[in-house]
Amino acid sequence: MSYIVEYPNACRSIAALSKPPWTKPLNWSLEMTKDGEEHIPFHLYIQSEFDLPGFSSQHSSFSGFSRLPVELQFRILTFCSGPTLYQLMRIPFHRNEAAKLFWEDPNAYYVISSRWFVDGGHPGFTLYDTSFMAHVQNVEIKYSRDFMMHLLLMRGTSPAPDYSRGLGREFWNIFRRRFPAAKKVVFNQTRTALLNYEREWGPVCPFLGKAVRTCPSDIDASVFIWMSKSAGTPRRIGNPVVNDFHGVFHRPIENGEWEGVISSRVEWKRIMMPPKDCQGPVGEWERWEYQDRKITRQIYGLSILSIEALDRYYFDKKDPMPFHCPFSGCEAYLRKPGQWTLHAAETHYQLLFKRRELDFLPDDLRKEFEERYKELNRQREEVIKHREQTIKAWVKGDSEKRGQIQREWVHQIDHDEKCYTGKKGVESILWYSFMQLMSWKRDMGEPLFTFHMEG
Repeated sequence: MSYIVEYPNACRSIAALSKPPWTKPLNWSLEMTKDGEEHIPFHLYIQSEFDLPGFSSQHSSFSGFSRLPVELQFRILTFCSGPTLYQLMRIPFHRNEAAKLFWEDPNAYYVISSRWFVDGGHPGFTLYDTSFMAHVQNVEIKYSRDFMMHLLLMRGTSPAPDYSRGLGREFWNIFRRRFPAAKKVVFNQTRTALLNYEREWGPVCPFLGKAVRTCPSDIDASVFIWMSKSAGTPRRIGNPVVNDFHGVFHRPIENGEWEGVISSRVEWKRIMMPPKDCQGPVGEWERWEYQDRKITRQIYGLSILSIEALDRYYFDKKDPMPFHCPFSGCEAYLRKPGQWTLHAAETHYQLLFKRRELDFLPDDLRKEFEERYKELNRQREEVIKHREQTIKAWVKGDSEKRGQIQREWVHQIDHDEKCYTGKKGVESILWYSFMQLMSWKRDMGEPLFTFHMEG
């Protein structure tokens, strides 16, 4: 198992699980990325965790709270959760204060990829609602080595390139246009450097270093990385454990160096912004793309959720039952709630997350997970069916039918701001990538070109 990559992923994964004592049911809607991070759809984030006593959309039913002194009302608001504040934003008297607290919540960051900005930050390159971005104050920008390689290919540079341009002022100009209210930015360096020439970088890669050092003065920017606690010291013998890693925020200091601040708070909520409401043939195509990605994240989520489910199966009951690790050849004996979660992440992460192993679960619990997998596969088949209808219309259709499809796409690309990618008509990358897919389906060859759609 890779010391560098898998264990930070395990740290991210177990952070998404509920810790004992459990007070809520299993989160069957859990969505995880391939890097092991939980991403929460906005519509789920704002679902109230509990109902306020007597609360409804009618201000009169909230009269008990409203009769308190105004200063005390506002003081109480500071203790409310994000979902509760979102409810309170519907009450005219509290709307402004609740909205202020909701958007500045330090435990809620809205996720976007760095690549989207480098591609121009155009609405056509994202599945998210760009108008929503105007309200966001806390932004997490995901950065991976895959993105770095994309930049190198785009610029035609060598494996050890000149990083002088990096992500500089042009990046921040685009960022400001899309996130005018932003105050805090965390660059999440999701992959630790692996290649030989990358080891000279230090903890922060040059592209992110350029971005943070050119950050506008009114934005607090840092780079977050999962790092080994023993970095810079002799490597310990044997497999590392999850507790050997911690989250570190890096900020620039003098002489090009970085100051690392170990974080005691690495479990902030990563929230996905609402999808854009794009109609027409392009919007329909993108909605199915959005659904497909959602299903993929839920499948990853089930892999991690199975760990918590087994822990609950034996310990979330009146008479807890210690148990032996269910994996063959493993002699671990789990005596307390939570021990299994750490053990599974440290010792069996590949089986649980990469291979989606379910045989370790008791029969009744395994059947429950198998049914959920079947449902997600059914949903994916539905997505495939709808997308295949469009593909079939093009591949099997005559020139008149294909001409109609092209005219509809091009008209929307030319007139719908949500589809704009920097170019219009048949020069738009949306149409170009659609045509490449149609050619691949027709000729059963490999698509010549694909592009990254943020979301």
